[in-house]
Amino acid sequence: MPPQHQAELLMERTINPLPGAIELIDQRVPGGTAAGRTKGSLAGLLNTAINANDLRVRAASLEIYLAAITCPKTAESVDTLLSRLDGEREHRAGCSGFLGVLGNRGVETARIESVFLDFIHNPDEQTRFYAVVGLGLVATDTAVAPLLETSAQILRRASAKEPHALSRSPACSRRVSACAPSLNS
Repeated sequence: MPPQHQAELLMERTINPLPGAIELIDQRVPGGTAAGRTKGSLAGLLNTAINANDLRVRAASLEIYLAAITCPKTAESVDTLLSRLDGEREHRAGCSGFLGVLGNRGVETARIESVFLDFIHNPDEQTRFYAVVGLGLVATDTAVAPLLETSAQILRRASAKEPHALSRSPACSRRVSACAPSLNS
């Protein structure tokens, strides 16, 4: 069975949920092995899964996503993306997202969070926006206070682009939810 089809079946079974599907993803997608590209129904399934209420389904979708874009979960991937983030402004959106996903999956989390925390105070609004999305994807508890200190306009924009980016971990989700009414003012 082609890798794309395998990834689609695993995501369908994870979303629906079929017992053991998440464990199969953990077994079959170690460290970012190529599973294909995010096209067709896989792209739709990943979008559905990343917005699921079940945090395990979200985590599984991130694993499949990294595999699909052939992004190994390594420090070297982080180095490459940070270099591109710094030197290729036109790729800042994609690099921020990939870095956020890698940080969420435990790859150089503190280092990635530190970069985004620096960017969150950048005078350029677009850079601050990508920092908010990236921090939301990293989803550490220490990211909550800086996210809430960011302007409400940028938080609303990031939340619209990545609805669950600000709630990737249960503790982060609770803290952001507690402050969510202030985002609507």
